[in-house]
Parts: sequence; C-alpha cells; structure tokens
Amino acid sequence: MSDQTIRTVFFDADGVLQYLTPTWQDEVNALMTKGTFAEIERREQAYTLDGSREFPDVVAEYFAQIGETTPVATVIAKWHEIQVWEDSFELVAQLRQAGIKAYLTSNQHTFRLSYMRQNLNYDQRFDGQFYSCELGMAKPDADFFAYVLRETGADAASTLFIDDLEKNVEAARAAGLHAQRLDPADGAAGLRRILVSYGLLEPLG
Repeated sequence: MSDQTIRTVFFDADGVLQYLTPTWQDEVNALMTKGTFAEIERREQAYTLDGSREFPDVVAEYFAQIGETTPVATVIAKWHEIQVWEDSFELVAQLRQAGIKAYLTSNQHTFRLSYMRQNLNYDQRFDGQFYSCELGMAKPDADFFAYVLRETGADAASTLFIDDLEKNVEAARAAGLHAQRLDPADGAAGLRRILVSYGLLEPLG
C-alpha cells in the first residue's frame, strides 16, 4: 500500500470509466467502402482533440478526398456508442463519500463531448470535468495537467491520475502527480486494486 496521502483523483474517461465494444472498430470499417477507421482516428487525434476543428468536418474532408459514399453522419454516429462501467462509477461515488475529490480529465472532441454531457449524467458523477477540446490542449501535454491542478486547487503530490495510456501516465508523473495505468480489460476490479493500493478504499474480504 502506498504511504502517500491522496486527496484528489483525476480519472480518464475511455478505458477507465467508459468503453466501446470490442468489435467497434470493425463495425466502423464495415460501414465504409473506401475509408478506414485507422485514418479517421489519425485525423481525429491530430485535428480535433484540442477543439481547433470539428470532428464531422474533419471526417467530411477525408471522405471528399477519397470519394467515400457512405454518409458522414452514418459513420460518426458510431462515436456515440459509449458504454459505462457502473461498477467503476460506484467506486468513484465511494471516494467522494469519503471526502476524496474526483475529477474527469479526458481527451474528447466536441462532437463526442456533447453526447457524454447529454446522456451520461457526468455532471452528477464528479466534482468537476476537464475536456481537451474546451481547454485547447490535450494529454499528454504538460500544460493540461498544470491547468487542471491550478483550476482544482489540488496539490500534485497528493493527487492520483488514472489513465489507460502509458504516455499520459508518464506525463502526469513528470508533472509531479502520482499516476497509474489501468488496463481496460481489468475494468472495475483493476480500478479497485489501484485505489486500494493508495489506501483510498478498503480491500474486499
């Protein structure tokens, strides 16, 4: 168990608290005649997460370049097929009940964020939310962590960051936070193990 006193936890969204089905990428590919999920994802990561461009516009530009005939709306609707791990959110609730602050710190573009806000009830699940498209910067940018720490008033040395991507975990550690990677395959059980290791929850049994 860690001997550090953690007072704040920053949670990533995808792969930590919410997920897409294992066949999701294949389903996206199956909708198109010429386009590929890999190229959409590359453009999504490069142009939309900091809010500088809108995701539908980026996909429309790509489809025009390659002559894709599937409607953009049909394909990008797949980005709204978000499932949540309710067992993981129960752990977040337990932390908040114990006086630990819990914040969502997620890389999202505005197209997906609008769905999350309207359909996933996140305003009630966290003490605050920070999204890359609204901040104008995305993880693993060091400025992202500096901004969230400043806005929450959290001390890096007493803050734990949990993400499914190692590059983001390493960046958080470089910013002075405690940080752990969660394998999405481990789900709520893996999240509980991390929280228990920092003394934030009691072990089961």
